[in-house]
Amino acid sequence: MTYQLHVLFVAPPDGEQAMATVREQSNIVVESVPTATEAHERLHTADCVICTADIPDMDVVSFLEAVQQSRPSLTCLLFSETVNRVFEDVLEKNLADWIPAAGGGKALANRVAWIAMQVRQKRRLTAVQESVETLATAETEDTVAETAVRVVSSVLNYSAAIVARYDGEAGTLRPVAWEGVAEPDDELFATDGGLGWTAFLENEVRHGNRENGSAFEQWLAIPLGRHGVLAAAQEAEQDPTVIETSLRTSNPRSLVSTENGNYRDRKLDCRKRKQRSNGRDGVNPSSETW
Repeated sequence: MTYQLHVLFVAPPDGEQAMATVREQSNIVVESVPTATEAHERLHTADCVICTADIPDMDVVSFLEAVQQSRPSLTCLLFSETVNRVFEDVLEKNLADWIPAAGGGKALANRVAWIAMQVRQKRRLTAVQESVETLATAETEDTVAETAVRVVSSVLNYSAAIVARYDGEAGTLRPVAWEGVAEPDDELFATDGGLGWTAFLENEVRHGNRENGSAFEQWLAIPLGRHGVLAAAQEAEQDPTVIETSLRTSNPRSLVSTENGNYRDRKLDCRKRKQRSNGRDGVNPSSETW
């Protein structure tokens, strides 16, 4: 999911040129209004408000005070060339940050880009937190699978996501929900060292790389408590070195809590199944050859 930043620009028509550089940036929508009255009508849609020192129907200080009262957490920027009493009042009352007009709006564009990054990170974190709460309180395994896949593909922008549910009778992982792939790869959840199976069995995050045609994929496997495992992939143009990702560093084991006893029982049960089927000691389940 790509979030857009909505910038509300309050300035007379001849001040529109200042936003030219900002408008060139992707995923940033600029809405220009000529008066404070119109700005207040559109304030509920804005992620950021930018104004100049020339607002036709209200002085800048009064306008910014009204904005702060209406939406205290909204970021406001004063785009101005001159240092005068208005400028000093705005800064003294902490109503807005000052962006110098010198340079044709480049400084303004850079600041808006930084604000956009902060807003997107906050939105993404909120979405992840809401999804984690859904996972933690899920009453059905279908809800877990559907929510996990949606989080990874839509919120965290991974290229593929698969949830495999643990089948106690068969002693295997069975894919039940996926996006970004036509069909799940059986090797990913194979009981003889598949990345997903290892993560599930050991209750720890596992990661690995593999070639997919002309590209490479980074795969991350996250245990979902007693429910199963979540596998997510990102594409890379060359053989990647595995790095920490937002998904990995978000303490994935907190997604669904489980009792240690359940894991011990399941691990022993799985190993006994493998020994019976193979007639010998099973393959080391911690192997990450995949």
